[in-house]
Amino acid sequence: MVWYAELGARRTWQLLADLAMLLWAAVWWEVAGAARALVATLGAPGRGLADVGGRLSAALRDGAGAVDGTPLLGELLAAPLLAVANAGDGVTDVGLAQEAAALALATTTGRVVLLVPVL
Repeated sequence: MVWYAELGARRTWQLLADLAMLLWAAVWWEVAGAARALVATLGAPGRGLADVGGRLSAALRDGAGAVDGTPLLGELLAAPLLAVANAGDGVTDVGLAQEAAALALATTTGRVVLLVPVL
């Protein structure tokens, strides 16, 4: 099987067309990567929310542990702190879910930006 024409001028045009297509694909590869990176920044608030939720939960659990040793009222004082710490875990989960959704959207965006013009 012959890949290119045997005539010099025609072969030159075929090679130039192939190189142009490779350049076109490379340009859109870079554009898609930039689009993905731009959309992935939407995950930053989710990361921040997850970090805050984790720190809140840890601080409240530490506080619950500190008051738990208090005579008579220790368990009574620790229970609300632990309940709020569990809510902090929920905030962490929401932040992680938001970050995951942003990354999924970024990946899809990058693929669409690459595939539509190249295919």
